[in-house]
Amino acid sequence: MAAPVHDPQLPPSGPERAALVQEVFGRVAPSYDKVNHWMSLGQHQKWRTKAAAELQLKPGDRVLDVCCGTGDFLAALEPHVGPSGQVVGIDFAPAMLDGAAAKGHPRLSLGDATRLPIQTASFDAVTIGWGLRNVADLDGALRELARILKPGGRLACLDMTPSRHPLRQISDRVFHWLTPRLGRRVGMEQDYQYLVKSTDAFLDAASLSARLRAAGFDQIRVRTFMFGHIALHIAQKS
Repeated sequence: MAAPVHDPQLPPSGPERAALVQEVFGRVAPSYDKVNHWMSLGQHQKWRTKAAAELQLKPGDRVLDVCCGTGDFLAALEPHVGPSGQVVGIDFAPAMLDGAAAKGHPRLSLGDATRLPIQTASFDAVTIGWGLRNVADLDGALRELARILKPGGRLACLDMTPSRHPLRQISDRVFHWLTPRLGRRVGMEQDYQYLVKSTDAFLDAASLSARLRAAGFDQIRVRTFMFGHIALHIAQKS
């Protein structure tokens, strides 16, 4: 959820975007969990718990968490698959993986969401939390998420999204005002401007649903939280 840059221009895609995101998340990794808690008013773990429940996992299932960050989605998924299952995290910011490893998550890998080093049709479910907004190639990443899933496998995606809530004008002003000030508390006010910029530039929930269909998903359902600023997409591989 968190992040940042000193350059006010946000590269829309490609290698420049990838390099920027990797640099920024490497820099904010030590403060990532703290700021996420502040920004979500302590709700972000509950949203992950709800997303994990929506996947209807079974003991023994294999789940891949892409853009796993410091591992909070892994913790929400592990109880659902039990000791016979497997939850794997992948991220392309080494400092974030260090944070996940410090929490005791053993199955971690360095990798890019647009070129996953994962065998085709090898996972029962895939999750991605606050990661799609940052990938260098959104459609390429969605195709990769579909590729690594078994037929009928399920996806849970949590991310920021432009709100359509009746109170969105108020909540938008709070979001734009509060985010850099929270960054200031950890000495990264300019960095956390990236979150505002990347959220403003991201797809709304309906548009992301359309892109999911184009990438090979169907049975798409959407839930929103926090005045519509957080969207949970649940989808199944076609």
